[in-house]
Amino acid sequence: MGVITATFGGVVRDVLGGEIPVILQREIYATAALAGAAVFVGLLAAGLAGGFAAFAAFSACFAIRGLALQRGWLLPVYRPRPGRKPPDG
Repeated sequence: MGVITATFGGVVRDVLGGEIPVILQREIYATAALAGAAVFVGLLAAGLAGGFAAFAAFSACFAIRGLALQRGWLLPVYRPRPGRKPPDG
């Protein structure tokens, strides 16, 4: 749910603001949300309290996104394999 909320909330924000959605660019955005959600579920499964798990998940997500912005980390771009043409569409 955290990934869905982060992803589609950002899409709605960008569409209403007349910008290209961040999720369609190369920035680390949904990946940070997924990592935070994984930390939360993992800590809950390990038996930690919900408040601590939520704080740790928020911190992990915030750190990943912040480091990505600060250091210029980007996701790779899809490139078709050599010798194959993309389908016409």
